[in-house]
Amino acid sequence: MINIYNSELVSKLYKETDKEGILEIIREIEDSGDQFFIYPLLDGYDKHRKTSFAHYFLFALTELKGRETAEVLEQFIKDGKIGAGHFSWTLEVFNKLDYYTEYINHLALEQVKAHADSELRGAVSISEIDLDFTLSYLKGAQIIEKAEENIKNILFLEKVGRAEKRIALSYFIRINPTPNIAFLIEQFSTDIKGKDLEMIVTKEILLWKGSKTKELKALIFSQGSSTAKSVVRANIEEKEKKAKEKKKLEKESIEKEVSDYTSAIILDEIRNLRKDINLKTVHQFEFNLLPDSEMLLDLIKIATDESSFRNSCSILRSVLLVVNDKTKNHNLKEEEMKALLPSVAKQDFHKPLNSMFLYLITNEIGMGIDVCGLRDLNRIAGLLSAHQEKKTDTFSLLKKMNLLSYYKNKKWAILNKKILEHYKECLSKLDIILSDRE
Repeated sequence: MINIYNSELVSKLYKETDKEGILEIIREIEDSGDQFFIYPLLDGYDKHRKTSFAHYFLFALTELKGRETAEVLEQFIKDGKIGAGHFSWTLEVFNKLDYYTEYINHLALEQVKAHADSELRGAVSISEIDLDFTLSYLKGAQIIEKAEENIKNILFLEKVGRAEKRIALSYFIRINPTPNIAFLIEQFSTDIKGKDLEMIVTKEILLWKGSKTKELKALIFSQGSSTAKSVVRANIEEKEKKAKEKKKLEKESIEKEVSDYTSAIILDEIRNLRKDINLKTVHQFEFNLLPDSEMLLDLIKIATDESSFRNSCSILRSVLLVVNDKTKNHNLKEEEMKALLPSVAKQDFHKPLNSMFLYLITNEIGMGIDVCGLRDLNRIAGLLSAHQEKKTDTFSLLKKMNLLSYYKNKKWAILNKKILEHYKECLSKLDIILSDRE
């Protein structure tokens, strides 16, 4: 069926005479991505070469991924079948297909040379699009430095339009920022000031940073035209305004986070859950599973920065490890503990959360080895408070708990609250399990 569909598309392409109809068929060919259409597209280009839409046939080749597409197009060029005004479009195709050869590289460099030569420009159809595609190709081929001198010359040609100079300047600076900006500083008073290039340089340099950039901005501000000065002044004022707004928003955000995410309510819920759990374990086992901890009250203040956040994690970890020592009285042998905790080292069998798990399991309280999520919570609290060097483990666990974005964006207050909420959820699960036992 695919072969029949492709065959129908080729037939339509040859028969269609209306521009919109042809472009619609080309879009269908692009969607297929089938290299079957390489030659039909090139034949279509050859047929419609003198039309205003001939370049669409060439550009469609970018969707026919594969080296074969580029090789056929290169041969098409060698056979002299590409119009002078369409060569730059083939460079964009080669660039999109990541295909670079010495032959095409040479032609691309010659194309830039034609842009920079006032006499050759009259013999060749040249536009800012042509220049952009050509320089983009050379950048992709990693040989744009070879065209640096010609790119620089384009900036100072009288009959070159502003759009073309803007593109040339952008690439010229990117090739070697510091020395090329220094060159613009040297030429400013003689070849830039008072000409079209002045506003082009002014607008472009506002996008850059560095000592030479500051020097050029200062030069424009002191010696430039009134228009150029106003552009620089407006940029400085806009940056200052944004900086003030950012600082204000950051301050308001911190205040709002502290206000909105106060832990008083959630800590009250945590205390109630711990109380319910203890009531159940007193009834079932005659002891409080989670003894009271004065450190719990220290969690009431939500973190506002990284330091206070890590301190909060340290306190939470201490709270998590306060488990009644009677949970160690599960009477399990070492072999039995190993079977229930296969990934835990022998010396860690009697740690608080492991003892809790073993004790509850031996008393027919059904729960997973994650201890209702407390194990992960204890681990992340430890990583965030005492093992900051283990970034891979930290990121992995935070991602598992859906907390990674808050950590990466340094939303300490929100992250602090989310971790406390996670603790509440763990306790809630444990409370439900114990309720089922009664």
